[in-house]
Amino acid sequence: MYKVFEIREKNIVRKNLLRADIKVAICYPSIYRVAVSSLGYQLIYFLLNSQEEIACERAVLSSQKGPEPPVKTLESGSPLKFFDIIIFSVHYELDYPNIARMLLASGINPLKHKRGLKDPIVVVGGPPITANPVPLESIADVLYIGEAEYSLLKLVYEIHALENRKDLYKISDIKGVYVPGSETRAQRAWVRDLDKAFHPSSQIIPLSDKSEFQPVFGRAAQLEVTRGCGRGCRFCLLGYSFRPYRERSFPVIESLLKKIIEKNGVLKIVLIGSSLSDYKYLQKLLETCIEENIQASLPALRTDAVEDEVLELIPRLGQRTLTFAPETSIRLRIKLNKPIENSEIIEKTENAVAKGVKNIKLYFLYGVPGESKQDLIEIVELVKRIKNKVKLSKENIRVSINPLIPKAHTPLQWTVIEEVSILRRKRRFLLEKLGSLARVEGYDPFEAQIQALLSLGGSQLGEIVAYVAEAGGGRQAWRKALRRFQINVQKYLEKTIAKEPWSVVDVGVSRDFLEKEYKKFHEGILTPPCSTFCSKCGVC
Repeated sequence: MYKVFEIREKNIVRKNLLRADIKVAICYPSIYRVAVSSLGYQLIYFLLNSQEEIACERAVLSSQKGPEPPVKTLESGSPLKFFDIIIFSVHYELDYPNIARMLLASGINPLKHKRGLKDPIVVVGGPPITANPVPLESIADVLYIGEAEYSLLKLVYEIHALENRKDLYKISDIKGVYVPGSETRAQRAWVRDLDKAFHPSSQIIPLSDKSEFQPVFGRAAQLEVTRGCGRGCRFCLLGYSFRPYRERSFPVIESLLKKIIEKNGVLKIVLIGSSLSDYKYLQKLLETCIEENIQASLPALRTDAVEDEVLELIPRLGQRTLTFAPETSIRLRIKLNKPIENSEIIEKTENAVAKGVKNIKLYFLYGVPGESKQDLIEIVELVKRIKNKVKLSKENIRVSINPLIPKAHTPLQWTVIEEVSILRRKRRFLLEKLGSLARVEGYDPFEAQIQALLSLGGSQLGEIVAYVAEAGGGRQAWRKALRRFQINVQKYLEKTIAKEPWSVVDVGVSRDFLEKEYKKFHEGILTPPCSTFCSKCGVC
């Protein structure tokens, strides 16, 4: 087991903790290489350290399951108990037990009602928390709803000004703050103008050559180009909880690009944006990278939005793999409000390979409400047609198949994930049919069930999360917990969904709009993108 605080890094911020007015530890409940790949995590680190009064240090998990050694910060090797505030940035529901594991390893009780008045205040935020903070009510003292740039600094200062944790209710009126037990419905905090939002130009760059310390995208810095999405895919958390679509102007992007390359000493940039295909200056940005001899990595692109001129630039930027997300059959795509034709997917894929792309990755869902075997067959047929067109080997085509996991504040929040046995049967069918065509990967259906449980669950799950942490985390710990607490995922969700526990937060999208979209899902009726027609969802 390695000591994470011995990693050599570029741009690390070191402050004297003894002289700091406010000491903050920002924790990522996963291993180092995942943490350092998160721009959100880095943003919070540099945002807090931009304040003279605040000293912020980082801590990460040493292993995904099993006994966890005492957690120490990377900057000074200080224990978490030494800090005034501990902030967890979480992006994945299955990492919830890791929050409790890190607290346990630090001598801090994961259940807040068992903590002392002098224990650090625990704040938890991130996309899944914005959608539904309730499962962690008994673990977090405060849950942050929305985007950190808006009011996280104010939250830190206000917590510091309190006499003790008993006074936390006094800060529940801050936008973006949910204090469990308060009567105030938390409002999502979001930045209207990305050009004015904080973006770290200096970023943590690992200097070690060891693979366990390398970011997911390799030695690169990150640049957020767009945020949110206005396409309205009915299963997508980011498409609803992080509306509206926003983008940085090209002059701001160009300036940031130059600063980031200069300050980080890298020749590769990872472009961030859940709807990057919609960025009006995407081609211009990629051309600028080529002119400056900068490699670039792009996320999944929409085949109905990406231009052939962009496809031609991608191989010249050093990106060997292009990712598309067809999701499912065309029939179900329409129900999910993602009306992309199979012919368009095939054409764009063929064009990309013809222009020099070496690998293709495709994302598919199964377990979509109303799904039939014919929909699964269409997935197989689409992959087969793509393979025949692009003439790539099995090793050069990756297919990710995952169960659909309903999320709070989306039109599918009222649906229950399919039973494990049904999902496994569908998964086996897809694996058998796709195995000769591509490299196939994806979530285990049991893990998808747990993710669905945490996505739509209530406050009683906090105790279960703590139990899983005490059992070392991982799949077996979850199986023990479900038996111990007599939880049947389907029955639990059926009862809990009716109560809508996530309604303690207001992400801006009205319940009336979601009900209309849920009805449209069942009727197969499309809603146009925000860019072409305002459907009055309530956000703007």
